[in-house]
Amino acid sequence: MISKRDAGLKHSQYYADILLQADKLYELGAREIEDGLHLFDINWRNIEIGQKWAVRCAGREEDAATLVGEYPERGARCLYLRQKPADRLVWLESALYVAHARGMELVEGTLHGKIGLAFSEMGEYQRAIEHYSIRLAIAGRFKDNEGSGEVYCNLGILYDNLNLLEKAHECYLQALNLANKISNPRIIEVSTGNLGLLYLKQGEFIKARDCFERHLQLAVQNGDSWSESNALTNAGIANLKLQNYEQARKYIQRSILINKRLGDLEGEAKNLSYQGMICAAVNDLDGAVSAYQSRIAIAQELNDPRGESIGYWNLGEILIKQKKYKLGVEYLNRCLDYERMIDDPAWQEDQTTIRQIEKMFENQNK
Repeated sequence: MISKRDAGLKHSQYYADILLQADKLYELGAREIEDGLHLFDINWRNIEIGQKWAVRCAGREEDAATLVGEYPERGARCLYLRQKPADRLVWLESALYVAHARGMELVEGTLHGKIGLAFSEMGEYQRAIEHYSIRLAIAGRFKDNEGSGEVYCNLGILYDNLNLLEKAHECYLQALNLANKISNPRIIEVSTGNLGLLYLKQGEFIKARDCFERHLQLAVQNGDSWSESNALTNAGIANLKLQNYEQARKYIQRSILINKRLGDLEGEAKNLSYQGMICAAVNDLDGAVSAYQSRIAIAQELNDPRGESIGYWNLGEILIKQKKYKLGVEYLNRCLDYERMIDDPAWQEDQTTIRQIEKMFENQNK
């Protein structure tokens, strides 16, 4: 009879292999991306069980420790799409412990970069910078231009989030310089898209649009549907800012189709918000209502109260434009209730706006 230890190891090894298969399918691009994500999704519960077994046994089992180190890397692309940053961080820190214990400095460097990215996505920027600095130091020792370029790209995002735009710009240019030296299409693609986001924030919408269109070309060439969807969304936003509404609509609709294929509900929710804005800009109020209703439904499915409240406010504003004051005010108040609950600084100003609309509604009915 197989022992409990052997059964646990076999299970963990098997689902580590499944995770690798899913990621390899994703890497192929095009239709295989969906196949890879489907394989990942139907096996996710067992993948989690396999990784947790490896963590529990790593202290006394060399094979288990090896699996702890391998799980995050075997499924890097699928895990990035499916795991929350905090959950991803748990796996990465376990892997870092194993890599450090075994003196695997190059692997440590890679993991520090990924941990920095997770902290950055969680808004813990100082901790992210600490890990990025370690990643840069290790990359420098090993003359790893690819690793350095990746870190500069991610540091640019971090500084952009902190509104340190000059630092962000320097990092993106540094990343592009390194990526061009080693002909790394992935870093070139991401850095180009991020540079576009920087131009967007600075109000340089034509430069932003040009970057996003170049990003889109690179994403298509690299067969990266997730990145293609991001490029389409950002190109849509730039065209919206430039009042090229029809072009903006086409980009956002194409991005939504990719969101649906990939099962990317968060991306779809954001795109529906932009679709609502575009419809409102061209006075297609029924289209805006439909977009915001769908956005709210996805937020409810994701258990995202903040996204739901934003959707309520946007929907309320459109209904008021349609002179459906009572229903519109009801939705605005749902957003206000959430703002009060979390003590959002905007709640008092929004309450004043609602009161003004209610007075206008009362005057309309006198």
